[in-house]
Formats: sequence, C-alpha cells, structure tokens
Amino acid sequence: MDPAHILIIDDENIVRLQLHDILETAGYTVLESGDGQDAIKQFRQRQEDIVFVMLDLNMPGISGYEALAEIQILDPDVKVIVLTSMLPNEELLPGVKAILRKPYQSKQLLATQP
Repeated sequence: MDPAHILIIDDENIVRLQLHDILETAGYTVLESGDGQDAIKQFRQRQEDIVFVMLDLNMPGISGYEALAEIQILDPDVKVIVLTSMLPNEELLPGVKAILRKPYQSKQLLATQP
C-alpha cells in the first residue's frame, strides 16, 4: 500500500521544508506547493492520492482562503489543516476542522487531526 499523500501549501520555503521532514519521518509522502495557483493544479492532478492538505492562509497571489475554496470545489470533503500565525476568519474556512497556530512543535503538528 502506498503511503498517504499530504499536500503542503505555504509560500515560505523553510516552513515547507520543516513540514516535509516531519511528515516524511512520520511515514507520509509529501507534495509541496509555494503558491495557491500551483496548489490547485497539483490537487486537481493528484486528488485521489491526497489524504489531506496543510494550508497557509497568508500567501501572495491567490490567498489560502481562495485556494481552499477552489480545492473544496474539486473535493467538498477534503480534509484541511490550516497553518497560520494570524487570527483566521473562521467564517471563510467552511469545513476546516483544525487550525494550527504558528509557531508549533512537531508533536503538536503530528497530533493535529484534520
């Protein structure tokens, strides 16, 4: 059985690298995207493999809120963990079950369920 795929969407390279290392060590296959437009494209191409998405809200171009809306059109039941350092507008995050505030510890990340 293939390992579960997680799509990380964050414009900060260091954040993506840290998440990648943590999640890969935990046995996941990790896909990465540095912007919302690319994330939507990757999700469209690999949505059958992706078990959940980790999404930053504050990104240039297409925001995390906009990327989430587009991804939810493709899969209304997609599981999402929002990663943010700001106070999110939860009204704009329908269906999101978990919000993890930056900075977080590896244990917190792995314990958070979408």
